[in-house]
Amino acid sequence: MQKFTVALFTTLAVLAALTVHAGAAPPEQIQASATFPDINPCTGESELITLNWTITLHQNRQNNVATFKTVVETSSGFYGTGTETQVRTGDKLLNTMNVRITNGDQVAMVKGHRMIDLTSGEVVMANQRSRCIRD
Repeated sequence: MQKFTVALFTTLAVLAALTVHAGAAPPEQIQASATFPDINPCTGESELITLNWTITLHQNRQNNVATFKTVVETSSGFYGTGTETQVRTGDKLLNTMNVRITNGDQVAMVKGHRMIDLTSGEVVMANQRSRCIRD
């Protein structure tokens, strides 16, 4: 799940950084997806993860907010949903994530938040983890 969090965060940071909207415009919705290899935290085995997002983008003055509704499927039979919010204010990006997947017997979660300084690319604060919560 480590690659899951890195790939998800990287993709979302790029999307949030590129958004430019009129302040009075209604929020825009975008569909996006990504597939990448990862390690299942419950089994330790390699798998492919596919993420499908419905992203709602909103800009108010210098603040950008992106809300992600995520559907997750893995090649090892896990599936689930999650939410994520990214708030960009000036040169800082705060990313908060909560994703839960299951195969019916096992459950894994990715939760946490990160703050990135967009000027330097440095992760200023990170509290994020992937774990198997039920075997």
